[in-house]
Amino acid sequence: MGGPANGFQSLPPGLGSLAAGGPPPASNSTSAAAAASVAARSAALEAATASAEASTTAAPPSYSEHYRRANTPFYHSPDASSGNGSPSSSASTSSSSSGPSLSHVSNGSGPSSPAPSPGSDAAEVSAALARAQAALERAETSLDDIQRLSSSIDAAALASLARATAPPTRWQKLLSLARSLIILGSLAVAMLATHAFGLGVQWAGAAAGAALIAGWGLRSGSLAPSGAAAAFVVGCGTLGASLRMGATLVAFFLSSSKLTAYKHEMKEGLEENAKKGGQRTWVQVLCNGLVPTILAVAYGILAGCVDLPLGPPAASATAAAALEPWRAAWLTALMGGFLGYYACCCGDTWASELGPLSADTPRLITTLRPVRRGTNGGVTLLGLSASIMGGMFVGLVFYLAGERAPAGYAVWKGGAESRGEARAWAADLGRPGAEGMFVRMVFYLAGLASPTLWIFKSQRALAVEQWRLIPLGLVAGLVGSALDSLLGATVQFTGFDPKTQRIVGRPGPGVVHIAGKPWLDNNAVNALSASLTAVLTAYVALKSFGF
Repeated sequence: MGGPANGFQSLPPGLGSLAAGGPPPASNSTSAAAAASVAARSAALEAATASAEASTTAAPPSYSEHYRRANTPFYHSPDASSGNGSPSSSASTSSSSSGPSLSHVSNGSGPSSPAPSPGSDAAEVSAALARAQAALERAETSLDDIQRLSSSIDAAALASLARATAPPTRWQKLLSLARSLIILGSLAVAMLATHAFGLGVQWAGAAAGAALIAGWGLRSGSLAPSGAAAAFVVGCGTLGASLRMGATLVAFFLSSSKLTAYKHEMKEGLEENAKKGGQRTWVQVLCNGLVPTILAVAYGILAGCVDLPLGPPAASATAAAALEPWRAAWLTALMGGFLGYYACCCGDTWASELGPLSADTPRLITTLRPVRRGTNGGVTLLGLSASIMGGMFVGLVFYLAGERAPAGYAVWKGGAESRGEARAWAADLGRPGAEGMFVRMVFYLAGLASPTLWIFKSQRALAVEQWRLIPLGLVAGLVGSALDSLLGATVQFTGFDPKTQRIVGRPGPGVVHIAGKPWLDNNAVNALSASLTAVLTAYVALKSFGF
């Protein structure tokens, strides 16, 4: 019979789920969309209720109701009330057989309620249908609001995505470059300043700088959480022991992180271990940083955490006059080993990140046969060039940072000539008036920018003698990258998985062997090649600087 189900069936297509309490067709996560969805659901339920009322009102009467209505004129006619004739008998007979409704009339308790007229039934049906129509209109309006809101949100999301994926304009590139230069300049000034006011400030600045670098690496995705913790330990020990060693570490980390993220989408499909942003774990950080950190701490113990030039004491009668020959030799070897280690790491990293982007087919370093991109031991001309540039970059940073040690170094560790120049500058700094102000400004600015090259004559002479660090870093980068490729082609497994279409570093079902034995993984190969390069560079440094 006519019930609420008929009311739900009277809804237009698409509103059935709303009336039944289901989710709206165009729901959205925003508060406005949720409010519109609730309004649409309420309107649909109201429409269903009104339609159900209309269906109930318009439903046909039952048989007993129809019989009572059909016999009402007979029971209330004058002949029936007088009790004469056969109608009375008929009424009695009917009363005994028609149930409670007819016995109520024959007992004389008064006439029954008059039947509703057809006009009142039609009015009720019309009113119910009008309420249902109004509810349906409200539901349609709410659904239109939801669709408009969803369309506007989609349009805003597409516009934001287009802005994010659009190539940067020239001004955006210039602003990004300027921001990077400002950050690097501020970092350099801070490092110089912390190394000019004693060991307490120096180590406090080292801890703060290491925390900032580790936090930046974690936030940018260059470091995993474990890698950030390891980077803090490595950075604090290196920055506190030596300015030039800390600057070399920071330069290697920043440049390698940028190159790892460069065109990562193209490199991601080559190797199975490629990660978004090149996140480094504690194992990778310690493989690249544990050995040089030990070298830096040992150097700091022997040198008093002050940067000294490479070479024997006889090479200079000023800054290194108080050093014992054995101490000078050990300091030279430690600095040479540190330089060689990071030159190898930087050269190998630059080659690994830029080499796969070459248009040339890589060739295995042992047999020169063509191999797939990403194969351990595969070399290209672009990769070899990148390793040379990476090593030279480390040598340049190591040279510049070491020869720009704070001006206090020449006074604390320098000879008579440096102390005499310092006293002359002190006299000039005391001049009154504008001339003295100008001299003080030049002194302090020069002390931050390049104290050893601009202020003290003896330090300028030592700086010229240390230029050999740049080609030493270049050679170390090339040799270290070649050693890494040689080890990768022989003692590190390289295979190709046809299922994933990627280079894999371990044997497995269906993996096609390309080169190498499964004896060492990539981290062990990096640590071994860098350590060998450090030993070779330390020996070359001793011979190059007069030992």
